[in-house]
Amino acid sequence: EVLALDRATGRGGLLHLVGTAAAGVAEFVLQGVEGEILGAAWDNAGLVLTLANGAIVECAGLPADGSWSCISSSVAPALPTGLVAAVVGRDATGKLRAAVVYDGD
Repeated sequence: EVLALDRATGRGGLLHLVGTAAAGVAEFVLQGVEGEILGAAWDNAGLVLTLANGAIVECAGLPADGSWSCISSSVAPALPTGLVAAVVGRDATGKLRAAVVYDGD
């Protein structure tokens, strides 16, 4: 599967592949995300979003019925503001790790 996300609107789609051929697209809208999306990481547990205001948002599992429910992370503090780019993802142990670029770097 391939995930595409419009960070400005919070809309996206999951492209299902069979071999190298597209077998369908499941469109979705992120719910519970307030702010500009700077980065996203997708794994078996779901989607982790990093927002411009430093918030880390987790969207568990997969979208259902055109919607993907997201909540502020309960295990990670917010990142500092002033970020130009940032992504938070899970390492092999499931811990969240961040890569950031500050304004002026």
